[in-house]
Amino acid sequence: MRFPTWLQCPGCDLVKPEGRWSRDPGEAYRYCGRCTANNPGMHKVFVIPVRFVLACDRGHLDEFPWDFWVNHEPECGNRNRELMLKSEGPGLAGLILSCPKCKARRSMDGIFSKGTWERFNKCKGRRPWLAGDPEPCERYPVTVQRGASNLSFPFVESALSIPPWTDSLQETLGTWWSSLAAIPDREERRLYISLTKDLQQALDSLQMTPEGLGRCN
Repeated sequence: MRFPTWLQCPGCDLVKPEGRWSRDPGEAYRYCGRCTANNPGMHKVFVIPVRFVLACDRGHLDEFPWDFWVNHEPECGNRNRELMLKSEGPGLAGLILSCPKCKARRSMDGIFSKGTWERFNKCKGRRPWLAGDPEPCERYPVTVQRGASNLSFPFVESALSIPPWTDSLQETLGTWWSSLAAIPDREERRLYISLTKDLQQALDSLQMTPEGLGRCN
């Protein structure tokens, strides 16, 4: 699963969906055909995931709405969905998204403001890492940076795992344990123990009876 599916070329600053980039059959990577053609030795210029995604506080993730943000001119015929995201100055105010087709331009300033997205559609309830339909959601999304620490706040839960035997029992029966584990029936396991002299001696050293070991899962 690839997310986000919009990718950017670090060479020419072009931004577009994954299906619009060059690829090799059977390979997951995508590369910029134009920059690769101009690169000495035709070394591939690999494209990278875009910096911004949308998220809501219910844990849903979605693509940043690049076409919505650039605000194409009504007559724009940009069917390839190719945009440019280029830094022309400091900060988000200097990061400009533009459409090469209709020449629409817009600064990325304001994308982190909650008020910006209250004028946008509500969250679509997408969870790209899971199969199935999106969940209904009435929240408004916000922009977050793809690699930011505030993108995910995991739930931390403690658990105590108690093994079914002690360390001394495990060490003593190590050579026989695979054979015992292969006998799921407890009565058959007890019979196997009673017929194995060395195993009985090991149990005597542990002060354990065949019946007691037979009840171990």
